[in-house]
Amino acid sequence: MRRTQIYLDEDQSARLDARAAIEGRTRSDLIRSAVDSFLEESDEQVRLQKFREGVLAAAGAAPDFDVHGLEAMKDASRRRLQEIARALGN
Repeated sequence: MRRTQIYLDEDQSARLDARAAIEGRTRSDLIRSAVDSFLEESDEQVRLQKFREGVLAAAGAAPDFDVHGLEAMKDASRRRLQEIARALGN
């Protein structure tokens, strides 16, 4: 572990001491937990931003994609499955 000093104002210090007493933890432990929470949230924001960038980059990857054609393929597949089910007696 590495020692780090921080400055807290009077209110922060008092509130931290009160919470430490209530939870039966040390100030240092509470501060480490707060830093972990901050970093995890920051990491999640970074992952979300990278995901958004990936979606935007891929958005133009299939400019000729025809949604209506996809619907037609799905309908044809549905009909074929119904034919198979009838042939099998279902």
